[in-house]
Amino acid sequence: MAYTKQTWQTGETITADKLNHIEDGIAGGTLVIGGFSNDDDDNLVGTSDKTWQEIDNALATGARCVVVVPSGGGHYQKNISIAGAGDGDYIVADDNGNFEATTTSADGYPVAGGGLR
Repeated sequence: MAYTKQTWQTGETITADKLNHIEDGIAGGTLVIGGFSNDDDDNLVGTSDKTWQEIDNALATGARCVVVVPSGGGHYQKNISIAGAGDGDYIVADDNGNFEATTTSADGYPVAGGGLR
């Protein structure tokens, strides 16, 4: 579940429920996922440093999940928005089809096999 921003009005009463809503949003935070790089053909390869379950749990709380890939002295990132399971495959991916990594169990570390950029 994604965080829903509240719009405060002057004179509005601050309640425990409203403060807890803010705290829940802060707790969602960002999960940074490392372990990936580009091969000589500029394809994404590597193994996540987070398990599929850790990524799925973070997405379920509304956290932002970001894959960080070193590149030319800097880095670029892919926002992960999909963690799906079915037919023995556990997949994490972005919405654009530019990143996908798979594993065979919920406690496995997803692997990108190249071919995606």
